[in-house]
Amino acid sequence: MKRSIRTLLALCLALSLLLAAVPAAHAAAQITKAQAKTIALNHAGYTAAQATFIKVKLDREDGIQVYEVEFFVRDNAILEYDYEINAQTGAILDWDREVEGNYTVSNIGLAAAKKAALQDAGYTASQVKFFKAKLDRDDGCYDIEFYVRGNVIVEHDYEVDAKTGKILSHDTDIEGYYPSQSTGEKIGKAKAKTIALNHAGLAASKVTFKKAKLDKEDGRWVYEVEFRLRNNRRIEYDYEIDAYTGKILSWDRDYDD
Repeated sequence: MKRSIRTLLALCLALSLLLAAVPAAHAAAQITKAQAKTIALNHAGYTAAQATFIKVKLDREDGIQVYEVEFFVRDNAILEYDYEINAQTGAILDWDREVEGNYTVSNIGLAAAKKAALQDAGYTASQVKFFKAKLDRDDGCYDIEFYVRGNVIVEHDYEVDAKTGKILSHDTDIEGYYPSQSTGEKIGKAKAKTIALNHAGLAASKVTFKKAKLDKEDGRWVYEVEFRLRNNRRIEYDYEIDAYTGKILSWDRDYDD
């Protein structure tokens, strides 16, 4: 009997050691703090020598392990960056930048910001009328707004990153009936979802769709597509896509606190 108890205890001990090794191996697959810092710096466009780190901490958000990375740089203003990075894959789940002071150095300039917005919309300067184009110093981005006259008045609103020229958001408003929209075959919900995913750079397996429906906006048939990230449900993407051409009319990426 004593031998059986000893054998049972030995088996329990071995099983405990085996189970303890599983999370250890899992943890070993994580990226390191140094790698998380490098990912954040590369995204922001700075080197380690230019940044002062406030926090680099491993935490758990919505059931997944993430690195919370915070640092600031001095670029004629104090720019503070906050990142959430997936500890397993290194993917940036969310990021934010706050600007303190007069942010005038190391930005692309108003002319370049307007050019970036026009290229994204597919117009030249002679085809549009700008009614807003200014630097938002608090957010570190250019607010660019213009309209185009055709069969209707189409208004485009852009936020352009002042440092990189990257399009941060784009919205389109159409006033009046749009008679020249194609009357052929619609692209379908599946194609609209694929267009939105490709634009966001995400696979269908990584998101949960909230909405994908055909609707009529300002006399124009569009697909409204909304989805959230499965590994971070606070991040939501919204798209309006032309039902006939597949052109993205507007899109936005929101982060729910």
